[in-house]
Amino acid sequence: MAILVIGFLVGVPLCYVGFGMALYYWKENTKHFEPGAISCLEALYSMERNYKSAKGEYSVNFEELGIPLGAFSHDNRLTWNEGYFFEFSNVSRDASGRVTDFAINARPFVYERRSRRNFLIDTLGDVYETTEHRPATIRDRNLNTHR
Repeated sequence: MAILVIGFLVGVPLCYVGFGMALYYWKENTKHFEPGAISCLEALYSMERNYKSAKGEYSVNFEELGIPLGAFSHDNRLTWNEGYFFEFSNVSRDASGRVTDFAINARPFVYERRSRRNFLIDTLGDVYETTEHRPATIRDRNLNTHR
């Protein structure tokens, strides 16, 4: 009986520590691209709002907007998060040519288990998502991340 109690008192903490180590390994070594893509979209949205405050209109490309630290732009596609690329869409202009409306899409480089969703952020800051293999639109599920 004493051996059983000692085994239990030693076994339970060892299992607890082992589970914690496995969870830590998973957290640190598994790439979670989708939350990063949403964070990047929200940062780009904030940059657009600042751009409009300074210039009176929205930008239409990443070179005008400014490329965030650690990001790269090529052919008006921004790569900032390892698993996603970002691009402008749904750009509207008024009669004088000023940009009054925009959206930014986030699409995965490769559709896999941890990056299957496509995202879109619009002028109001609403984030939409779809798991279909296409750019997200405002008709897709609204995540309401900013409210």
